[in-house]
Amino acid sequence: MFLLLCMSMTMWSANVPSQAPDVMLQAFYWDSYPGGAGKAYGDTGWKTLLKDSVELGEYFDLVWLPPTANGEGTGYIPRQYSNLNSAFGSEADLRLLIGSLKRRNSRAIADIVINHCGNRSSNCDFYTMDFGTYGSFTPDNTWVTTDDEGNCGGGSHADAGYGSYDDYNYSAARDWDHKNANVQAMCRAYLKWMKAQGYDGWRYDYCKGFTHDHINDYNLAAGAYISVMEYWDGNSDVLQSRLNDASWNTMVFDFSTKYNALNDGICKPDYSKCKGAGLLGAGKSKYAVTFIDNHDTFTRNNSEFGGQNNSMSSDLKDRLLQANAYILSMPGIPCVFYPHWVTHKDAIKKMIEARHMTGVHSESVVKDEYAEEGGYQATIVGKNGYIVLQLGNKASGTIDGFTKYASGNGYAIWTYVKETEYYMKNNWGGGSDWTWKKMTGAGDGTYKLENVVFGGTGVNYNTSDSDEGNTWVALADFKGDAISAGDKVTFTLNPTAGTVTAKKVEAGGSGDEPGGDEPAETMTVYFVNVPSWSAVKAFVWPAEGSAYKE
Repeated sequence: MFLLLCMSMTMWSANVPSQAPDVMLQAFYWDSYPGGAGKAYGDTGWKTLLKDSVELGEYFDLVWLPPTANGEGTGYIPRQYSNLNSAFGSEADLRLLIGSLKRRNSRAIADIVINHCGNRSSNCDFYTMDFGTYGSFTPDNTWVTTDDEGNCGGGSHADAGYGSYDDYNYSAARDWDHKNANVQAMCRAYLKWMKAQGYDGWRYDYCKGFTHDHINDYNLAAGAYISVMEYWDGNSDVLQSRLNDASWNTMVFDFSTKYNALNDGICKPDYSKCKGAGLLGAGKSKYAVTFIDNHDTFTRNNSEFGGQNNSMSSDLKDRLLQANAYILSMPGIPCVFYPHWVTHKDAIKKMIEARHMTGVHSESVVKDEYAEEGGYQATIVGKNGYIVLQLGNKASGTIDGFTKYASGNGYAIWTYVKETEYYMKNNWGGGSDWTWKKMTGAGDGTYKLENVVFGGTGVNYNTSDSDEGNTWVALADFKGDAISAGDKVTFTLNPTAGTVTAKKVEAGGSGDEPGGDEPAETMTVYFVNVPSWSAVKAFVWPAEGSAYKE
């Protein structure tokens, strides 16, 4: 019998979280849908990801899903934003996946393609976008830019983005005129609706195609845990300029760190380029989503780590793991690529554990000790400890007081976890006397308070037995079966993730439920763990007496 109750306590500001401890997974690659041509590393349909959601939720705080707006193939030419049936699976299966991730405190990130749109039967024959209470929209030719190659006519504004016409024009579909009030209203409604479907954030596709004041507008209207732009440029000054256009109300994929520290640094190798690279070196790591490859670069573009079709070759395996060690130790929000995850899962798991254990976050301070062509070493400051990252010829020896937590050819991640004390407060056993109890470290970054009689209402936790600065977890916020006053409970606190888990040891004793004494007989119950279940219920029939359930 299992009773698991948990609540996410991570505090955040809309669109750009502060000191975010998150690790993201890009849970797809090009043509990785069921039946697609690009399934060398397994398909990433909703049913496949659902089966893997327990493991994904354990390691990834954010799971970036492909476009779902009823487009063909990988989905980057959407046809109907309000239709969530895609090549990756049905709307029903998508909802099961998002729900399963949420129950494991993992947030689903939507891929938003609003620069352009596909059509129904002719260039300017569009589907109706029905967002329910958020509005229904039927685009026509007046919603398209005047210089679009579809020759619709009727629009009011030419395409307006960044660079030349060839940079911001998307020739394979019709470009929306984002200066058009109808387009703006549709995009605001779309994001609000996607949030209502369970998504906690989004990635904006093809952001060279429209100016970023619109991203600020749409983000202000909908609000999300995280927003990130795809603006494909390796110059960190350009990326900062684009962030400024969006009023710093979004994050951006850090192509500048990819090109400078990873492609031209670790892959060459020239580890001196790991120092001060990209947005990290510019002091803007709060706005950086770091990555090694994505669906566009991987096997489809020479910007792939190691060059097109080379990054997964056996002679680059060590370099690829070094690159993962780099982004998973550094500030910013690191985004692991699905083919890397499934191919090198055991190694990447250790890197993620080290990051979570030490509390390294998006704004962590980096102290570079060595940055030479042959090797790199840096100390990264987390909320709960430190990471020392060693690459190249620096990955050797020992570090006093540190544990070598993850290592391989040419890389080592050393961890030091602070011995922080944690206390929990409740009116244990009922009444008005609220007292603090010291929690016990479990040795894995979590803390436990075992076999206490829960007084009801909720609990506080803090790093001292003080009421100042403590964190409140209300009983109503626990998920799963309710815990009642008088129940004996074991609490587990994960301060890095900001979660409290409560497991009922004994029920308080009422009706036909067992009280303080254990049942006279024992039994083993087997069941299939269905990811869509929020809790497991079991009925028990003892040899004598009434049945009870938990």
